[in-house]
Amino acid sequence: MRKTAALGLLAALVMAWSWLRLEHGELTWSLLLWSVVVGIVPALLPRTRLRLAAVPVAALLGLHSAVGTVWPREAWRRIVDGFYLYYDVPLPFGAAGHPLMHGIVVVAVLGFTLAISLAIAERRALLATGLLVAGAAWPATLLTSSNTVGRGAVILGAALVLLGGLSSAARLRQGSIAAAVVVIAAVLVSGVPAVAKGAFLGWETWEPSGKDDLPISVSYVWDSNYGALEWPAKKTTVLTIEAPPISRYWRATTLDIFNGDNWLESTLEVQPDPLVDPLLPPAGRSEKLQLRARVKVEALQDNRLIGASVPVRYELDDQDEFVLYQSTGTAYAPQGVPRGSTYTSWSYAARPSPRALARSAPIYSAALDRYLVVQARTATPPSPHFGSAGRREAMEQIVDENPSLNSYRPLYERALAIAGDAPSPYAAVVQLETSFRDGQSYVYDENPTMRGDLPPLVEFVTRTHRGYCQYFAGAMALMLRYLGIPARIGAGFTSGSYDQETGRWTVTDHDAHTWVEVWFRGYGWLPFDPTPGRGDLDGAYSAASLGFNAAAVSAAIAAGIDAADYKLQTERFDRGAGVGRGADGRDLPGDIAGTTSGGSEGSLLRLLALAALALAAGIGLLKLARRRARFLTKDPRKVAAACRRELEEFLADQKIAVPESATAAELGKVVRQEVALDVTPFVDAVSAARYGPPERAEEAARRARRE
Repeated sequence: MRKTAALGLLAALVMAWSWLRLEHGELTWSLLLWSVVVGIVPALLPRTRLRLAAVPVAALLGLHSAVGTVWPREAWRRIVDGFYLYYDVPLPFGAAGHPLMHGIVVVAVLGFTLAISLAIAERRALLATGLLVAGAAWPATLLTSSNTVGRGAVILGAALVLLGGLSSAARLRQGSIAAAVVVIAAVLVSGVPAVAKGAFLGWETWEPSGKDDLPISVSYVWDSNYGALEWPAKKTTVLTIEAPPISRYWRATTLDIFNGDNWLESTLEVQPDPLVDPLLPPAGRSEKLQLRARVKVEALQDNRLIGASVPVRYELDDQDEFVLYQSTGTAYAPQGVPRGSTYTSWSYAARPSPRALARSAPIYSAALDRYLVVQARTATPPSPHFGSAGRREAMEQIVDENPSLNSYRPLYERALAIAGDAPSPYAAVVQLETSFRDGQSYVYDENPTMRGDLPPLVEFVTRTHRGYCQYFAGAMALMLRYLGIPARIGAGFTSGSYDQETGRWTVTDHDAHTWVEVWFRGYGWLPFDPTPGRGDLDGAYSAASLGFNAAAVSAAIAAGIDAADYKLQTERFDRGAGVGRGADGRDLPGDIAGTTSGGSEGSLLRLLALAALALAAGIGLLKLARRRARFLTKDPRKVAAACRRELEEFLADQKIAVPESATAAELGKVVRQEVALDVTPFVDAVSAARYGPPERAEEAARRARRE
């Protein structure tokens, strides 16, 4: 027992020393304690069957200490996620910021320590030494090192100590052979890093998931270049988000500036702490009213952080990283957000009623002026506020005095025709939104044909009526600014599909989208979506909501202006007409069909790997159980027969044939000739147990088992 404990502790130290090279940190007492409890204590039990019975208990304890759970599905998910992170995060990594990767290190240390200790307890010198070399050498294949020979020498020394401690005088020849093997292995290990990082292995370029879900960017959907929108043929899951089952859009950034042709991101300064947005209503600053979401990056290549519209603050799980904020709520992780990273977002997602919005007065502070500029390339002043005295005349003067706006006059006139007489900002917003979504006037087309003699948004509104989200959102936001209503474009993703079992939203690259955000006094920025067929908003105030009711909205607007009657110009509005079809009639890539009841399918490779592991483990356990069952007897003659049978099976594994009629002495002769081992003590003990006096048989059987 002392030998097992001492050699097991040596193995634990070597494993921890080797694997902790993958992270920034040192050996902790907690890891060493878990190595003793999980990896060594089970091997100290007196009998093999007791040791095997303790393995599942030790495995559960080790699993909980490594990944924080013992539930198989969740534990497997965390282990797989941590494994994939090794392909995205530079090594060595920060353990505090990457707990899943640290969990893999703990699993390796505890697992190898347990396996080596069990082999030590069984006095299997070759097996224990081989496991030590394999476990200690593995991290070397992931790192480059300037002292590979020195580390190889340490592994060699530990292996020789282990081998010498388990070798008896009768096994010196076997030990010599094993020592030679270990020396060769250690020398090879010392050169592995140089090879592993080069062309021979190239492990960093492997894609072990079998899904080819390499991190991808979807900025082509957000960049308002108005070119043909070509989705990848295969959908890729880019995010999974734990959040309530309420359909909301996931925002990455806002496009605040219109330069005369394109919508651009804000150029506002950033700072490490969340900025207090002066445009955020007081209710939005209350943490109790903020929506919390847990975001996991599956395959999104972007340093922007994602939150429900409208995000307020973020918290990265990686404590070594920091977040930079703009006052708009847009946030960045300067070091990037690699695949497998997780973080928490808090958002203010107001859900006002149509009646409440209808009563929201167009009182705008100077902070909103930048969201009223219709062209930022030249010194164009903000549009006059909606409802202000002489607004139309003042806007006409701005257009006349800025020749660069002449080409957009048709768009301005179209905005006036649709919503120029609206009694409130909310009425104007809904009039514009429903005009785009009526199912007849405009068609969703990912490759619209443009003549090019007009600006893209003007040609879309006045001539083609065909386009995708960049056209719909860009035109509506600009038309609202011409009407004196603060507006901008939100860019990110539609809600995706919801899994009732896991409580997670699955968001793919095909869900990338842009929409319109409009500011209302008392409620801040609210999302609206003029693009038909791309997603569903939760708030019934928007025509993009399943709960939108045109008659109820008309009544709410009428009540807001104390009018006896008011009717939206939505006679042709039909939320379902033309929804979810492109110009050629095919399904839209980003259609939201609703929620799903099951989780996403696992990769076939993972399923096959699990099946192979289960089969291999089952075969090994059955073989071990069959061999150990022979010794479950108190009859010394049967114990001796079991010992002989085990030696015969060992020789059979080495392709050495033994006649069934061979005596114990003849069996010993075969071993000496083929394996170069002297097994005379074993032969004598087996013979005495089977054929000697009964009073000496029990002691002889014990000697046979030891040999």
